[in-house]
Amino acid sequence: MSGSRFEAAFNAVVQAKHNLLAARDLLQNQRQLVTEQISALVRELRYKLASHPFACQREIMRTYGLRFDADGKDETGDAPAGNMALTTQTGARPLGVAA
Repeated sequence: MSGSRFEAAFNAVVQAKHNLLAARDLLQNQRQLVTEQISALVRELRYKLASHPFACQREIMRTYGLRFDADGKDETGDAPAGNMALTTQTGARPLGVAA
């Protein structure tokens, strides 16, 4: 490989590395933003559910794919398909679901 071809290949590899690092940084920033948005939504939902019994709160949160862990933090998961209109044991419906 001649010197100029080697330099061109080397420069292409360096540019690809910079592109990958930039993509990684963008992905990390987007992940952080999504995590913050989910946390804000969970806080808002908990605030709105504060007047409901704890068992009802837990069931509504799980209906939307949110779970409680032992530390009181939220752990997101997949919401069960077709489960959005389920009633709770107390007869209350999840927020935003028509009767």
